[in-house]
Amino acid sequence: MSEETIKEIFLEIAFRAMETGKEIKLEKGKNTSLNEILGGSFQKSNTNYDSLVLNVFQPEEAETVVEDEAEEGDT
Repeated sequence: MSEETIKEIFLEIAFRAMETGKEIKLEKGKNTSLNEILGGSFQKSNTNYDSLVLNVFQPEEAETVVEDEAEEGDT
């Protein structure tokens, strides 16, 4: 998949999420993993690639605290 196609997919998802009031988070990183079977003598696999993750989620509702002021009255 070309970088331009990936960019268009991420933009479309991000714009739709923002239009519906969702929160988004974009993370870029590097993934590295090493898999060995029988100490690497039978099979050894080394994976190293860049990653880009777009998370879309419902925003957390902020708790609103309303403090009632005590009314001062004649007693």
